[in-house]
Amino acid sequence: MTTAYTLNLPVFRLTLKDYIEYSLAFLPRHYRRPASWLMFTPVPAILAVMGAFKLDPDQLLSQLPLLALLVLAAFFAMALLIITICLICSLLNFRNMPNAKYDAHIQINDDHLSACLNHQEGRFKWISINEIVTTRHLILVYVSPVSAVIIPKRLFATSAEQNSFIQQIQQLWHQNRPD
Repeated sequence: MTTAYTLNLPVFRLTLKDYIEYSLAFLPRHYRRPASWLMFTPVPAILAVMGAFKLDPDQLLSQLPLLALLVLAAFFAMALLIITICLICSLLNFRNMPNAKYDAHIQINDDHLSACLNHQEGRFKWISINEIVTTRHLILVYVSPVSAVIIPKRLFATSAEQNSFIQQIQQLWHQNRPD
C-alpha cells in the first residue's frame, strides 16, 4: 500500500539527559499498576510478623496503630530504595545500550511509525500505538504500555515545528483508532 505522506526525521542518538527524562517519565507509568508494588512487600511483611509477636495483649489497641505505621513506613522506604537503585543502575548502564551507541532513524507515514536502530527496524501501525506523551524535551510514542519510541524535541529547529509534528502524529494516531 502506498502512502501519500512520509516524513523522515533527522538521524539522532539519545543522550544521557534524554534517557534520564524518559526514565523519570516512565516510573509513574510503570508503578501505577498495582502488581508492580508487590516487590516491595517482603521486608514490611517480615516486620509486621516480628512486631505482632512482640505486641503485649493487654495493650493491643495502643500498639497496633504504631505497628501499622512502622510497616507502612518500611514499605515506602523499600519502594524508594529499590526504585532509586534500579534507576541508578539503568543510568550507569546507559552507555552500553543500543540507544546510546547507534544512530536512530524515525520515519512517519500515513500507515505507521518506523524506528530503525542498530540495523533493526520496528514498524508500529498507528492503531497499535498505546499513547503519545510529551515531556519537556521528548516526545514518547508508547508502542506498548511500558515501552516507547523516544523522539527528542531537539530534532526540530523551532517550537512551531515541534508543535506541528506533535499535531501530525496525534492526528494520525486518532484517525486510526477504533471507535
